[in-house]
Amino acid sequence: METRDFFISYTKNDLNWAKRVVEILENHGYTVYYQKEDSKGDFIEWIDQAINASRNFIVLWSKSTDKSRHCKRECRIAVKKEIDGKIDLLLPLNIEKDATPYSVLELYTHANLFGLQEDKLENELLQSVKSVQPSKFTQKSAPNFDDGSKYYEMGEQSYNVKNYTKAREYFEKAAKMNNSDAIAYLGYFYKNGLGVAQNYTKAREYYEQAAKQNEAYALNNLGNIYYYGLGLKQDYEIARQYYEKAAEKGNAYALDNLGFLYDNGYGVEQDYEIARQYYERAIAKGTEIGDEDVVKSATDNLNFLFRKLKRE
Repeated sequence: METRDFFISYTKNDLNWAKRVVEILENHGYTVYYQKEDSKGDFIEWIDQAINASRNFIVLWSKSTDKSRHCKRECRIAVKKEIDGKIDLLLPLNIEKDATPYSVLELYTHANLFGLQEDKLENELLQSVKSVQPSKFTQKSAPNFDDGSKYYEMGEQSYNVKNYTKAREYFEKAAKMNNSDAIAYLGYFYKNGLGVAQNYTKAREYYEQAAKQNEAYALNNLGNIYYYGLGLKQDYEIARQYYEKAAEKGNAYALDNLGFLYDNGYGVEQDYEIARQYYERAIAKGTEIGDEDVVKSATDNLNFLFRKLKRE
């Protein structure tokens, strides 16, 4: 196994805590092993290998941890490794009030995360691990932030764990560097009110900004703005124009949307054959990129079209 900065020990009851800790560490350049994402094959064997492949060890301490024989075993392995000089930092993180410290960890400095607001929690965790040099983004090989790609990546990581406020902050930083993906994401956030007050006008402005860079996702969503009349007058013709631009770039959702326009005669002359072709292209593209949602949508639309043709 490759060497990583940290192994995170936790119980299934504390999975959300584990995800948050991992997110913070990875956003700041640390590499991490934790069971939810990395465990493969025999669980016990993987645990032993992952701890031995980690330069440092963190255990999330709670009342559940105190009852877990697996976590206590992991702590014993880590303590032995630390005594042998093979771990630089062994850190118990208290995540629940009044959780009883495991006896083998009594001599180690604990950090308290429970009851802290988001910004203070992040600061406390980073302060606790400041002695560890991150494997990634070191001064010698610092990331190039010129195109905002790293801020965009950090925003996606926060989005995936539903920390929309933090995700928006990262996307805004990337957007200032003209990162089209981040700009399109901000349009999505304002359209759906994620981490911000819902605002269709701002959503459209962000989509238009990303669309100027020919960002397919933004082009398709601009089509949706006009199709549904979100914050402006409904206009199927303009919606079609944006869908066509997105479809030219291979956007599967735009292909499905164009099929629906021709299927129903919205902004175009109704044409079932053209609709069928767009639906089939959407299914093929969705299958190619592994997007089950668009495949299902286009398949349902195509089946409904076939039933409609039989009735006629």
